[in-house]
Amino acid sequence: MLRGLPTCGRFISSLITGCPLLNELNARITEKVISKHATTGKLRKTCRLWEMGASVFLLLALATAPFWSDRPLQAQQSLRTEREFHRFASELPLNVQWLGGELRDQIGELAALQKLGVWIDRNVDSSQIIQLAVSNATCEQILWLVAEQTGAGVAKFGNVLYLGPRRRAVLLPQWMDELERQVKTQVKGGSVRQRLTAKIDPSVPAWVRPREWLAALGNQQKLSIEGLERIPHDVWSAQSLPPMPVIEAIALWSCGFDLWPTVKSDGTIALEPIVYPTTWTRSYPDLQLKMPAVEELLAKHPAAKASAEGGGITITADTDFFSELDYRLAFRHAPAGATPSGKQLYTISTRATRGSLLASLAQQLSLEFEFAPEARSVLEDNIKLEVNGVALDKLLEQITEGTRLDIEITQKKLKASLR
Repeated sequence: MLRGLPTCGRFISSLITGCPLLNELNARITEKVISKHATTGKLRKTCRLWEMGASVFLLLALATAPFWSDRPLQAQQSLRTEREFHRFASELPLNVQWLGGELRDQIGELAALQKLGVWIDRNVDSSQIIQLAVSNATCEQILWLVAEQTGAGVAKFGNVLYLGPRRRAVLLPQWMDELERQVKTQVKGGSVRQRLTAKIDPSVPAWVRPREWLAALGNQQKLSIEGLERIPHDVWSAQSLPPMPVIEAIALWSCGFDLWPTVKSDGTIALEPIVYPTTWTRSYPDLQLKMPAVEELLAKHPAAKASAEGGGITITADTDFFSELDYRLAFRHAPAGATPSGKQLYTISTRATRGSLLASLAQQLSLEFEFAPEARSVLEDNIKLEVNGVALDKLLEQITEGTRLDIEITQKKLKASLR
């Protein structure tokens, strides 16, 4: 595409060829332009103009190369330390009113607000629309409510919250612990162990390809990673994570492809297909057999086995049992239906049309949404809405700000008209 450009263009072309992602984008743009104009008789002129514009665009892309890179990058924000993590993830109450935004945006903004590392597994459809209203819920509980809508599970390990397939969420914390023990006990050579356990920033830069990122991480740490060819072509959007050991970062990035690292004695890492066990054993030092949550689940899952051990209990069961138990344990201090004042507060950060926001709000208030025909164009405007802990009247003010929209709430309807 850029072959016929002048000297500057040829220089840009050589830079683009050296960057696989830009090279691929360049080829796709060329193909689209040719397919669009091939029958118009203006192909040569169109391509020449497009080449000049594309060269400028791609040069700007090169100027922002760190954001397109497949290499591990530094975090864009400071996340909670391990000391702070438990309080902000599992103790601090929040009020959330999501009226219908994409999962990745809602969770991403919640994580950014709390400065928490939240990893959304690639097997969770992050574009699905989430509606949620809850008060006095922790970040962990909010994730469980999202998981309930999406059929996913939640896990905590280190200072990371994980949202992903249930069976993986159940096993991930123990697998991470076992991986750490494997490195400490099986790897020979202190320098290799040090490279495997060195903490890095595993955050996902925008438009990264995981296979190339992992290969770059291996080169950076002077580690051999076998099985990278098992990872198919994929492109991920940005996610922020706190620093973690190299081996845990490799495990987290690869488990979405149902691969898990095995560390050999010489420090070589082999990515092998995950074999999920039919049953799993866990110990709970702070639980008792007579606790209602445990008794109910044991009655519901007769194949599960539990025994008292050292003041706590040990349970052998399938991942469905443990996923349900994890959910119940997260809600031992259940979120209240409203704030202590009895007044519902709304925390929203989303982009949507005014009409969809009002329709979602009406649905959550168990009202019928009705609007006057002359208000349609205003309701179709797309807006960015950001409110934190506001009452209903203030929420409506934000939605209608800068317009002549008038909102009336009756016993059965939420009505929108123009003043």
